[in-house]
Amino acid sequence: QIYRSICNDGKRFLAGGEEVDIVYRLCHLPDILSRPQECRALLTASRTGAVPLVNPLAAEIFSHKYLLALLDQPPWSGSVAPGDRALIGKALPWGAVVAEGPCRTPEGETRDLPAWISSRREELVLKEAHGQGGGDVMLGWTVDRAAWDAFLSRLLKEGGVVQKRLAAPRDVYPRIAPGAPAEEFYEDTVAYVFDGIPAGLGSRLSRSEITNISQGGSAVPVYAVGETD
Repeated sequence: QIYRSICNDGKRFLAGGEEVDIVYRLCHLPDILSRPQECRALLTASRTGAVPLVNPLAAEIFSHKYLLALLDQPPWSGSVAPGDRALIGKALPWGAVVAEGPCRTPEGETRDLPAWISSRREELVLKEAHGQGGGDVMLGWTVDRAAWDAFLSRLLKEGGVVQKRLAAPRDVYPRIAPGAPAEEFYEDTVAYVFDGIPAGLGSRLSRSEITNISQGGSAVPVYAVGETD
């Protein structure tokens, strides 16, 4: 609906008759390809420099969930320096691209990947290759075998990744309600780093293990308590 209200005269980018200075929008390539007529003006404006995109199409590869899975599997993992590979092993869950054929499991065994994924449902997470908002994620321990295998079959055709389950941290927080009642939430805190420089923290709380805002999570402020160097 947003795209339908946008037109481009080649030099300026307009929306509802008003000139647009910058577009702040997640522009996922599959979404754009599925609506070529609606997105033509936006693509033209970006290509001609009429308007900058905060998330340009050139950045699409960096939002691709394949990247983290490729870092953990041969032959790509062999190109990672030993020190970096050790860091990846500590910071990232085991992952693999969902595909027919053999794969190295977290235990270091080589198994047929689809059959192994099907049999280890409660230990794994499946994700579409592209997507946002957490709607493309299935937690194996929250669904039955039929739903799991159906999503697996879909990802074998459309593309996706499988990752090892990690325990999501939980803690008790006060709710904004009379008396500030305490409730247990899943929490998700990440650091923002720009060009190698730390630039703050972001945190989300959710009753669900999927903490995306669109799935019911809430963004909350983060405070540093005590002295810092």
